[in-house]
Parts: sequence; structure tokens; C-alpha cells
Amino acid sequence: MRAERKRQIREAVLHDMAPAYAGQVSLEDVSRTFRGRGGLKEVEECLNDLVNEGLARKAEVSGRPYYLFEAIARDAATQNERRVARIGTELESLLERMNKLEHLMEEERSALDRIRPIWFEEWDTSGLGMEAISRIQSYVSLVINNPLQDHRKEVATIQARITELRTEKERRSRSKEETFIPLPASG
Repeated sequence: MRAERKRQIREAVLHDMAPAYAGQVSLEDVSRTFRGRGGLKEVEECLNDLVNEGLARKAEVSGRPYYLFEAIARDAATQNERRVARIGTELESLLERMNKLEHLMEEERSALDRIRPIWFEEWDTSGLGMEAISRIQSYVSLVINNPLQDHRKEVATIQARITELRTEKERRSRSKEETFIPLPASG
């Protein structure tokens, strides 16, 4: 294999593939990526060179060769943990905001329940004409209803974001547990 092709494989594995696969790449994946530019043995030779340089560790998983790039895997795990922590913080903030909005909406509903009898029964004693009463009722309805609708929309948006974050947190936590090549204890 030409030195230039070896360099390309090496660079692609170190800078693209290993980070994309959280520091754990299979010989098959690398070979498939470089199909047509190098045979399986040539790709394996490049990966074994990385092992000999101390940049990777070779492991057999279910009879297949995998290469663990410990520094990249640790960095990916650290980034994942930081992201999970940020998700937790954002979830707490969103839940708090949603609870406040729901409480506010409940207060607004309660106020509407108190106003409703006045709304329906007291207009006749106001001395205003039907057209004026109709305009006032429309205006008051908008003033009261628009914030409620805005709050409902905001709650729906927050609930969607909470669902999205919970799904991401679960996926990230699961991927952390499903790593197939255990990292050695850091010393």
C-alpha cells in the first residue's frame, strides 16, 4: 500500500471515524469505508500500526476485530456525561416554567369563573346599547382569551421540548451502558 493511502486511512480513522463511533471502530467498518482503495489486509495493517504506536488497542468482540481509541472514547464519554448533565438542568428549568404556567392558567380560569356571572347578567343594568355591549364583550374576551391561548401554546411547546430532552437523555444513558469494549480504569 502506498504511503499516501496509508496516511489517508490513518487520518480518516483518527479524525473522522473514531470520533463518530465514540472511539470504538470495527475493522469491517473501516474496510467498508475504504473499499476500492485498499484491501482488508491493508486496512488492518494501517490499524495495527495505530495499535503499535499506542494510539489504539485491539480487541476481539464476538470474533470480530475492533479498535479502541481510549483518548477519543474517554473524550466522547465525558462529552456525553456533560450533555446529560446539561439536559438534566434544562429539564428542571422547563418543568419549573411549565408548573408556573399551569398555576397561572389555573388562576386565570378561577378569575374567569368569578367574572362569568357578571359577564352574562350585569350588562342589562349598564345602560349601554347592544352594539356597545357587544364591542366591549368582544374586546374583553380578546384581552382575557389571548393570554390563555398564549399560555397553552407555551405549555405545549415546553412539553414537546421536555419529551425531546427526555428521549435524548435516555438514548445517551443507554448508549453509555451499551458500550461493547470497556475502557480500562484511568490511572
